[in-house]
Amino acid sequence: MQLLRTMFLKLKDDSCKKWLFPSAVLICLLLATGLKFSGSSFGPYYDLFLQGKPSSNLIAGETRHIRSDEWLVVTQFTIAQKAAGYPLINKNFGDSGKNMSLVSDAPYKEWSTIFRPQNLAFFIIPFEFALAFKWWFLLASLLLSMYFLALKFLPGKYLLASLLSIVGSFTPFIFWWYQTITIMSIVWGIVILLTAMRLIEHRPLSLLANYKRGDIISQLILSGSLIYSLVGFALLLYPAFQIPVVITVGLVFLGYYINTWRKLTKKTRKRLYINTAVLTGSALVAIGIIGVFLITRLDAVRAISGTDYPGARFVHSGTPSQADLVGLTGYSQYRLMDNSSISSINPSKGSINQSELSASIIIPFAFIIPILLILLYQWRKKRMVDWVGVAIVTTCLVFAAHLFLPGFSTIAKPFMLHLVPITRLQLGLGFVGILSLLYVIANSKQLVSKYRPWIYLYSGLIVIVYILTIVFVIKFNRNFAGDLRILVIAAISFSGGLALIFIGKEKLGLLLLSALCIMSTITIQPLYKGLGSGYNSNIITSKIASLSSPDDVWGLSGTVVLENFPQMANRKSITGVHTYPDKDFWSKVSKDKTIYNRYAHVLLSDTITDDLKLTQPDVFIARLSCNNHLGRTITHVLATTPLQLPCYKLIDQTTVGGGTIMFYKRTP
Repeated sequence: MQLLRTMFLKLKDDSCKKWLFPSAVLICLLLATGLKFSGSSFGPYYDLFLQGKPSSNLIAGETRHIRSDEWLVVTQFTIAQKAAGYPLINKNFGDSGKNMSLVSDAPYKEWSTIFRPQNLAFFIIPFEFALAFKWWFLLASLLLSMYFLALKFLPGKYLLASLLSIVGSFTPFIFWWYQTITIMSIVWGIVILLTAMRLIEHRPLSLLANYKRGDIISQLILSGSLIYSLVGFALLLYPAFQIPVVITVGLVFLGYYINTWRKLTKKTRKRLYINTAVLTGSALVAIGIIGVFLITRLDAVRAISGTDYPGARFVHSGTPSQADLVGLTGYSQYRLMDNSSISSINPSKGSINQSELSASIIIPFAFIIPILLILLYQWRKKRMVDWVGVAIVTTCLVFAAHLFLPGFSTIAKPFMLHLVPITRLQLGLGFVGILSLLYVIANSKQLVSKYRPWIYLYSGLIVIVYILTIVFVIKFNRNFAGDLRILVIAAISFSGGLALIFIGKEKLGLLLLSALCIMSTITIQPLYKGLGSGYNSNIITSKIASLSSPDDVWGLSGTVVLENFPQMANRKSITGVHTYPDKDFWSKVSKDKTIYNRYAHVLLSDTITDDLKLTQPDVFIARLSCNNHLGRTITHVLATTPLQLPCYKLIDQTTVGGGTIMFYKRTP
């Protein structure tokens, strides 16, 4: 009885309540890792391709072919790295190999991998367990970072913070683009923001509060954390997602810094300046580490930055398609889980796959007026400007200008938004949307007490506006809109949730939004155990390994599905995913540098007449003949259609669910 009483008292204690949600997240992470569960489409896809039937390993959901960045690139690269022993430079990719610290988040053994915590499990636990851990580590990190961000704005509000974490994490855009560069851009951004805020506050960490030198030790720990997170963020190496996060974090921190400075007297500002020096020093150390990283692989960095695609891309602002605008409705995102609704869309209306159509449900534009009212109230009441609120509104306006204002990308080149496609801006919109939501909830009492009639009017207007947007969704495509009754329920759930938050009913509003977010993401990813036949009993990779030696060179003719299979079998291949170009090799194949100087999926063909043929911005086909440079280099060919070249002899073939796979060897 005494034990139960003690446990009850602990549960009532705030310090215990604070860790209930994080504990639940970590338990789920460990459980999913132990069961080898993941949301990868790799296993289900190859079960169908190799065996022609679903596997019992598929627990729930379905394969999403559009998520090819995951099952066709990242997961295949990860298996290829395991097969080769996790080298820094994997010689099996292309003629001269690829530096794996710069591509596709594959695990590798080198000092810089310490800044990629999601990959450390591959060196500690068995492969399929490590892959499951990495999969859910990303979501767990997002949930936890969102939770502690919410507590920064809402101290002691653990239930609200938990609900906000769910709303901010279970986002269609995140789940359709579920990979490290997407999720960790937000995670590192939040960690950097929270750490920098804590540094300038000069408050010891709670665990060290009672120690004599607790404040100094805390500053050292925070400084180390800032260095680590800055380097981790930089090594994501995907500017299209990083730039919106940098803009958001930079402006919000600047607002927080100004607020902190204004609260201090001239005498106490000295400590702030010392903390600022610590923060600056941490940033300089991080820049130094990043510089060492880049300098030690300069040739590969130059190859990546000097590509014709995507390196030379310039994004023009103010050119949203109808598809982009439909994404901004938020509540219609649940329709993306229905493949038939996507296939019915007219291509002239913009991007027509789930990834490109996906968006964040919580976007910031509905919060601009409430935030402005909060700022107005604070000015009238205290003659004070809350610069964090100003920063959030400014960020909203910058992103809105990039979305809707033609020519803004040229004006705003210092912001580097010209490198951010409209579809990638959705990550930034989602991030600042959550910050806007947090800010409104944190100041809802001021909003309701001073502007109650106006807030009720605005809340009703929000509901009406989003119900009216149903007309736009239906006009966009009737089949995409689906069942009108469900669409109306989704629109009312979304707008009603916002309205409840605006009038001070935060818990109920967040519950509605959480339900909508979960229902819009729950079946995006399949739930799968292990990696299935594509990894454990892959007859094609087994034959590739048995039919060739490590000195042989492979190429693929046919479906892109098999493009990295030789590398997965620890064999060298000229074809596959080229994350950056090997200019020396391809210059001997073709004089048309504009084709091969790019990120590309590379295939072979013995029927095309051109040396190289660009079929998509990221796909080109190379002509294979007996006398050209490719023919003299490639000793073995994996093909899905018969080769018509006398110098290549069929040495084996196998029939799988996807058809007949042929193996050729060059004759002397």
